[in-house]
Formats: sequence, C-alpha cells, structure tokens
Amino acid sequence: MWHNYAANIKSVFMKQLILLTTIFLVLFTSCKKDKETPYNIPCNTPTTDATISSSLTIGKWKWVSEYYCGRGVPCVLKTPASVGYTRDWVFDKPNTATAYKNGSFVKNYFYNFDLEKIFTSYPLDTETVLAFKDYQTGLLSNYVHFKICNDTLILNWQVRSDVAGREIWAKY
Repeated sequence: MWHNYAANIKSVFMKQLILLTTIFLVLFTSCKKDKETPYNIPCNTPTTDATISSSLTIGKWKWVSEYYCGRGVPCVLKTPASVGYTRDWVFDKPNTATAYKNGSFVKNYFYNFDLEKIFTSYPLDTETVLAFKDYQTGLLSNYVHFKICNDTLILNWQVRSDVAGREIWAKY
C-alpha cells in the first residue's frame, strides 16, 4: 500500500512538473522579444537600401561625432565632449522620429526614405536619402544622404550644407 501511495505521489509530481515546464516554455517563447530586423548589415558594407534602412533605423541613436570641412577653414571634429552637449534620435514606427539634446525634447518629425530626385526634380539624383518632415504640417524640413549598418548610422549633411558635416550615430 505504501508503495502505491508513493507511486501515485511520484506520478502526480511528474504530471505537475511536465505541466509547469510546458507552461514555462510557452510563456518564454511567446514573451520573447521579436527581433527588430531580419537584416544583418555589417559596418564594412553599409547600405542605403530603403527597405533595409527602414528596418535598421528603428530604435535609439546617440550622436558620436561630426566631421566638418568648410571652404577655406580647417577641418573640425566635433564630439559630445568637445561641444558640451549630447544629442539623440529615437526612430519609431510608423515613421516618427524625435530629436533630443542633453536628454531634453527638441522636436518631432515624420521621416521616410526616398530618392533624392523627388526633392530636387533632377532625374540624375538617384540616391536614396533620409527625409525629415515637420510633424505638425507634414512639409519637408530637410533631407540627408546616409548610410546605415547594424549599429551605426552615418548622416552626411556636408553633401548639401556648408555649415554641417558628416555625423556618426551609434545605436543603443
């Protein structure tokens, strides 16, 4: 009789253990964070592909540096330490971006990836650019040539500006 009682307890224990293990596995796999992007773009071969860039851009980015070379002035490397402030971008779905300076809100934008010729009306401007539109009006605020990989975003403002350079941003 004692043997049957012990066998029953062991059987009940095993059933409960199997049930708890199953519940744990189901919860663990269903609560696992989805991988944010199916793309793996190494930084020695960054991309400007609009579809891949749309996926890789989602997340938080901190400003690392800006390298600027102006006409008739020496080149300058700016960093958060050299200028005394930090900058961050948060890119969310659906295509909203928020700019921060020293952790304080600066401005919201809509963003998208388009061919430059949409903005210049010049048919040979066939590079994909990152466009920022005013969050309130939807009007174009600015656009920038870019490259992106898994954890680095390069915004090359110098292509279109005499006062801004090539910025490097790190995903965090």
